[in-house]
Amino acid sequence: MNELQIKVIDTKPAVVTFNYQEISSYLEQVLDKYRGLVFTEEAISNCKKTIADLRKGQKSLDDFRKETKKKLTESVTAFENQCKLLYSKFDEVINPLSVQYEQFESDRKETKRKEIQNIIDGLIQQQGLIQKFASRLMIPDDYLNKGKSIKAIQAELMTLATTLKIQQDKEAQDVDLIKTKVELANAKYQLSYGLIDQTYISLLAYRTVSEIVETINLDAEARAKQDKEYKESIKVEPTILVLSTPVQHPMPEQVTPQSKSNATTKEFYEVEGTEAQIDALEVFLNVNKYVWNYK
Repeated sequence: MNELQIKVIDTKPAVVTFNYQEISSYLEQVLDKYRGLVFTEEAISNCKKTIADLRKGQKSLDDFRKETKKKLTESVTAFENQCKLLYSKFDEVINPLSVQYEQFESDRKETKRKEIQNIIDGLIQQQGLIQKFASRLMIPDDYLNKGKSIKAIQAELMTLATTLKIQQDKEAQDVDLIKTKVELANAKYQLSYGLIDQTYISLLAYRTVSEIVETINLDAEARAKQDKEYKESIKVEPTILVLSTPVQHPMPEQVTPQSKSNATTKEFYEVEGTEAQIDALEVFLNVNKYVWNYK
């Protein structure tokens, strides 16, 4: 394309000369009599005709302008059309080449992307990263550029993978610590319904371990207080049951084996128990015909 230079062979600037001064002077004379003209109600029809005549003259002048301009620009329009035709000839060749280049570039990027992904997969396995941390090893768009070498990319990914491994180990230690603290708090306060460790593990996203441990202790104390208050609210006072059996004591000299077996004694017992236990005892005493009463 450097051998062929576009040259302008000939140009003729558009020059239009017309009797401008003559027409201008004529219009001044004709229009001057209409300046400041005031119509009466009786002459309103003449007003309408006058306006129509003036606009007709104005349109005639504008039509002359447009027609003259069109004639003057016919060569310019033809020139533009020729340039557009030449421009389209470039597109006929450029477009197929662009399609080939874009496909080649797409294939190149996909090949490089797979190579980088293999590096990432190897680092994930090497560092033992779980999904939460492995997902942070991504392929940004600039990695696919020609100027970014695989060696440089691999070095960046290795650094990132090492950092992620440290974070993962730290989180695992924090999780174990929280589980231990929850287990100790449940045992220390003997909670009826123990604290759930997952509740506090989820706080790691936005709180420090020391803050979470403090929360665990505070929650455990509060739960223990609630347990105590609940137990006291449902505590049943023990029922004291006094048993007594009237007995006739025979004279010593009258005691015989037979009379000894039939002898009765009177003893007192205090029994403490829950309401259910006392009810069961009462049934037993009644069935066996014991004499008993409440104290």
